[in-house]
Amino acid sequence: MCFACGRENAIGLGLKITIQKDQARATFISGVNHEGPKGLTHGGIISTVLDETMINLLWSQGKDVVTAELKVRFSRAVKIGRHINIVAKKLKEYHQVIEMEAVATDEEGSIVVRGKGKFLLRR
Repeated sequence: MCFACGRENAIGLGLKITIQKDQARATFISGVNHEGPKGLTHGGIISTVLDETMINLLWSQGKDVVTAELKVRFSRAVKIGRHINIVAKKLKEYHQVIEMEAVATDEEGSIVVRGKGKFLLRR
């Protein structure tokens, strides 16, 4: 029932994430129900997609984590109905914290959003 990746959630994003070695990859296409400013995808939805891609990589590695911090920098607006491709990777791990990065590119390959997150290992 996860809002971002749950297949059973009728109002969720239905995000499909694939794991390839040390990276997670996702493609997202926003719909009109994801709109923020007219014709543009809501920034919170895009932030959710980045967060989910990063955390899925860690879950696939058997890490029981939750998001502790998420920083998102938008370079360009994402129009409704446009594909974005997300790639997430681990930056470093120390104590109970794992730092991650996700980069989203548009259909032309230009970076539209970058995210960095800190994920806390649960005990």
